[in-house]
Amino acid sequence: MWIRLNLNIGVTKEVIPSNSAYKGKIYMLVNGGTFSAAAILAANLQSVNNDVTVVGEESGGGSEGCTGGTFKHFTLDNSTLTLSHGEIPLRTLGNYPVKGRGIIPGINIKYTINDHLAKRDLEMEWVINDIKSK
Repeated sequence: MWIRLNLNIGVTKEVIPSNSAYKGKIYMLVNGGTFSAAAILAANLQSVNNDVTVVGEESGGGSEGCTGGTFKHFTLDNSTLTLSHGEIPLRTLGNYPVKGRGIIPGINIKYTINDHLAKRDLEMEWVINDIKSK
């Protein structure tokens, strides 16, 4: 007997943080290498918590979610390449107006070639300066 679960139902129960939960400002650093669970976390934090500042470049993972959980593997007949794809759609909580894009940071960071050559971490520099300015 098969049971089909509806995984698109969203949050069904309010989560109440404990009294000892962290209540300060949160910084989430993202860039083009932020995919999958990290992108979903960034999207959800950005959409439900005003104390979260997303800093960096547009993420590689989509703001609308991804597929994952369990994976199906199959081999193409002619090339014998093996492909895998996630079977469970994982949705984010936010309603993003631009479809097909990654997480757009609230603080957008642009690197120059000189920044890369100097091995600078512009996101972390911005966060440290923001903390010091408070």
